[in-house]
Amino acid sequence: MLVLYSLPAHAGEVKEKVTVAGVKLKITASSESCPKNRCKSRRKPRKYDVRNLADGKSVRGWVEGAPDRGDGQWVAYEAQEPITVRGFLLLPGYAKSAKTFVQNAVPFRLHFEVDGKTVGRHTVHYQVEMTDEEAKTSPGGQEAMECYHNGNAANRSPRVVLFDEPRRGKRFSLHLDENISGKVYRDLVISEWRPLILDKEDPLLDETSAAAIGTLERLRRNELGESDLMSIERALDLAPFVDTVWPKSLRAPKINCGLRGTCDLDDLGGEVRRKGNVRAYLDMLSASDSPEGLKLKVRTREEPPASAVVDAAKLYLQELRTFFVGRLITLADDGVNGLWLVSEQVGRYGDGEWVELYPALHLDEEGRLTHLLELAHGDGAPGCSDVLPTLPAP
Repeated sequence: MLVLYSLPAHAGEVKEKVTVAGVKLKITASSESCPKNRCKSRRKPRKYDVRNLADGKSVRGWVEGAPDRGDGQWVAYEAQEPITVRGFLLLPGYAKSAKTFVQNAVPFRLHFEVDGKTVGRHTVHYQVEMTDEEAKTSPGGQEAMECYHNGNAANRSPRVVLFDEPRRGKRFSLHLDENISGKVYRDLVISEWRPLILDKEDPLLDETSAAAIGTLERLRRNELGESDLMSIERALDLAPFVDTVWPKSLRAPKINCGLRGTCDLDDLGGEVRRKGNVRAYLDMLSASDSPEGLKLKVRTREEPPASAVVDAAKLYLQELRTFFVGRLITLADDGVNGLWLVSEQVGRYGDGEWVELYPALHLDEEGRLTHLLELAHGDGAPGCSDVLPTLPAP
């Protein structure tokens, strides 16, 4: 039987001052956990201080002080004059170590607001393990089962959201609608959460994350070009990592615009635009079996000019913009020198057994695109849903 603990709490709002990318801001939290009930403001941050969200250090974090796992808690940055924000960086959980990450609660469903208006609702996906302890069912779990986030490096990776268009305002807030309990503590911990202020360099960003955000920014602006593509032929390979036991209709065909053929680009762009966002993307994945799927014509009589291949890649990236801009993206180290950018779930097939699909990009150490594909997580009842898929070797 699991026994969960909560730290001493301060239920009232906690207000402090911070500097983000050279801009002075006020930061307010709905509550804060206070060991020995020490929640008074002071120059040096408290152990679970809300100011820890803006210090760039994963070894510290803000811990909310509400009862249970902190559903409904919030944090907000406020500026004296309006500022323009292009998105947010989030490091969920107590990312100090695998142990601390597993022990404490993490955010699951959340939304952002600018001056009180919602600008995005998101799910934070994690790689999980399941236990049969008779505890309160966590999000994504089956009755009398618990799905807990594990301490894998991918889970302890930063997440980033870039808005479709930069947002201007004075108050920027994160609302934690639903959280997942830790194995030891109910208290929710967030290691980092801060705005990405337009035209301001964030000195706390590591080089890898900065390069990834730069690539997403160029994708947002439709400015990705040939220099961003490490291998265009591989970038156009959409075959997902789905085990052969799953139905063939869930597996994407390869769209090959390489040396052996030319692509009819009108079919690619037109079909996607007519069908619209998620449905078109899923149709694209099952095109080999679905009569309504994408019909990409390939002629093999002549070798295409290099420009046609580049144009194909650019077009596809433009169509995929919707799946990486305005979405919560996991920035996970590939264990070598690159980075996986995994978007939120775009579709799920099945009931008793299911497959969840996640668009993904892979970048090299210089932020250039090397792979564009679909990752998948498969499970069956009793099992866990909304799970961050296993990341393949690049």
